[in-house]
Amino acid sequence: MGIGVRRPAGRPASLAFDAAIVVALTALYQWQVWTMGTVAGPRWLTTLVVPLLIDLPLLWRRTVPLLVLTLVFVGIDLQAVVTGNAAESLGTFGSALVAAYSVTRYGDRRRGLLAIPIVLVGAVVHDLEDPEVRTSSQIQGRSCSGSSWWRRG
Repeated sequence: MGIGVRRPAGRPASLAFDAAIVVALTALYQWQVWTMGTVAGPRWLTTLVVPLLIDLPLLWRRTVPLLVLTLVFVGIDLQAVVTGNAAESLGTFGSALVAAYSVTRYGDRRRGLLAIPIVLVGAVVHDLEDPEVRTSSQIQGRSCSGSSWWRRG
């Protein structure tokens, strides 16, 4: 008789769902890197490092959502700062959206409040490296409009 860890009901299904999210977002991101050319940067960064930071942590989005959100924005901002050309891709936006939703869904109010500066700082760093953003009012408008997610949780 083996000794195993008892899993809560529904856990294997939720893990499979989270794995499907990771696979889908990684595939979308890689498609944008390799075929569309919409993600700037050296291939080691765009094909390995960034997906490890923005997609893989989503597997733990239900247990440590604030850490996952932080890692996602570190990955997004790392690509932006290294290249000087922030990615405007559905793959990166999708990861940030899932991570932000996860904080509001699986975290408590305190973690939700701690997530606000993470999202704002991450969005500002991204926008500072976006060549299409030229003025401070554009940064303020884009960064603040993306942070309204916390009110929906």
